Amino acid sequence: MKGLKALLTKDILLVLATAFLYNASTQLITPTFPLYVAQLGGEERIVGVLAGLYAFTAVFMRPLLGKVMNRRGRKFVLYVSMLASITGPLLYTLNWGFLFLALARIFHATSLAGFITASQTLLAEFSPEGKRGSVISLYSVANGIALASAPAVGFALVERTGFQPLFLLASAVALLAMPCISAIREPQGARRDSLAVATPTLQLLRNGWVVVPSAVLFAITMIQGATQAFLPLHGVSVGMKNVGIFFSVYSAASMVTAALIGFVSDKVGRKTLAVPALLLIVAGTLCLTLLPSFPMLIVAAVCMGGGFPATYNSLLALILDRASLADRPQAVGIYANAYDLGVSTGSMALGVIARLSFNLLWIFAASSAGLGVLLTLFALPGETVKRRRELAG
Repeated sequence: MKGLKALLTKDILLVLATAFLYNASTQLITPTFPLYVAQLGGEERIVGVLAGLYAFTAVFMRPLLGKVMNRRGRKFVLYVSMLASITGPLLYTLNWGFLFLALARIFHATSLAGFITASQTLLAEFSPEGKRGSVISLYSVANGIALASAPAVGFALVERTGFQPLFLLASAVALLAMPCISAIREPQGARRDSLAVATPTLQLLRNGWVVVPSAVLFAITMIQGATQAFLPLHGVSVGMKNVGIFFSVYSAASMVTAALIGFVSDKVGRKTLAVPALLLIVAGTLCLTLLPSFPMLIVAAVCMGGGFPATYNSLLALILDRASLADRPQAVGIYANAYDLGVSTGSMALGVIARLSFNLLWIFAASSAGLGVLLTLFALPGETVKRRRELAG
């Protein structure tokens, strides 16, 4: 408990509070937005394009915002991101056609592109040496609480009052984050060292400490995208009409894991933790081939819910350990882009395999995670905690 209190400095608490409010605002809209488009008369194709445009656009914005972050500071990008979170939902209230709605989604994507990179970079700079994994765990818990609560509130609000109050609430929640951002102290080291020339993005992509974790993340988030899109359909096809218990158990396992796993990675090392976490994902994904077995559905949820946050947090901490202050925004941006591209690929491209066989889909997905294991074992250099601290210092 004493160690936890030492981590919770004023600046870290402010970043965590900002992250919670940002994610709460986002998660009020994300799961309900397809229903809004459908209510406006959009067919499935339009729903898919407008829903996916948010994350897809963010992929191309992140490199630019990473450069802006080094020039203008981390807080500046947080302000820009939160301004988009405040005004983006207000634009959705204007029923000016699907083209305008697409432009509104592109504008709103500025928040996703900038916030994750800026907030995670700030956390790295505020974290005590050798404790970044622990701080990232707290960040995951803050996000997880928002993810567990905001969608339920959003659906309830839509059912009772409609979409306009939902968008106003999302804007108001984001507005609450502005005082938190204002109170955050811009790290002085970041101001000084960000003036250094950052490594060009293409050169950074040849750095094993960046590209290998990002490739592994892409491999496992394809499974996330495939699970979100196709597990309900698989359930129906085998007589399990409600597989919602999977997502509930998955969320619970993720929350517990996220709360603990950073402290473990600080002790045993990032790579040492990532390998068994990836094996859990492989095992959980293969369990889905045994449906309609209800016990296997629960085992899959526990394994995958435990494996995903452990892998994500440990590899992110590894990148932050190695990247210089000038390179952190770009490195975190590459990692975040791998996440968004993986989820998009899993939900869109893997539909071709799902049409052939759901079991074949899960075998392919498990193989993707297996490739992540091999990359982590053989392409990612290992380091001891002592050596990591030497590099960080």
